[in-house]
Amino acid sequence: MLDLATPLFTLISILLTACATASGPTPSQGDHATPTPSSEDVGSVTLHIFSGRPDPVWIMTPEQVSQFAALVTALEPIGSHVMPQHLGYRGLRVNVSELNSLLSPVLVAHGIVCQGEGGDAKYAADTTHAVERWLLTTGKRVLNADLFRHVMAEIDAA
Repeated sequence: MLDLATPLFTLISILLTACATASGPTPSQGDHATPTPSSEDVGSVTLHIFSGRPDPVWIMTPEQVSQFAALVTALEPIGSHVMPQHLGYRGLRVNVSELNSLLSPVLVAHGIVCQGEGGDAKYAADTTHAVERWLLTTGKRVLNADLFRHVMAEIDAA
């Protein structure tokens, strides 16, 4: 009788090793990839778009976070506002390091920017949607091209 246990065990070991050493998202993963933050990352962005599957997430560079903070602080403050809640594109959520000047999280959606949560939240008007467009663009390298165009069209239509 032929003993297949050793060759089979070797093949399984090779396959497991190959799977364990593969890294990074494949092009087919596109908007499903969730990055692993490093010690230099100071902000993450979540595109709230899906229902029933994970939303795309990407990490901003420290320079992008600084630029984002400058864009947000330049906006005109407004009174409290109810952020939209519906299916489809619901905005972008930014979590920033506590070392940043912004209150975290920051929600950017439909021409409104909300810093913080609850009674401490601060609202500002992004009437031209410039901050919203810029923030979406920071994820262009991670997002599927069709998804990027779809969300940009929704922002432009608002």
